[in-house]
Amino acid sequence: MLKAHRTLREEAGMATTPKVINYAERSDKIKDCEGLGVPEVWVVSPEAQTVEVMDGGLRTTALLREGQLKPSHFPGVAVEISAIWPK
Repeated sequence: MLKAHRTLREEAGMATTPKVINYAERSDKIKDCEGLGVPEVWVVSPEAQTVEVMDGGLRTTALLREGQLKPSHFPGVAVEISAIWPK
């Protein structure tokens, strides 16, 4: 993976949830992001094929199944949700 891409994922707070969702662990990881000042978190659920977008205050701002993800701190960057899922 390219370093710039890793940085984008880290700054945007992108995380992939495991197949068996451990809600306590998920909550801990999201709170870690908040503690680090991550301005936006994307919680990706491969099983549900959804992306939950949370702001820095850990409020869900969107739950998406299609369309584009546009990181709030990376103008001009867009990720097609359909491109996330394996074919």
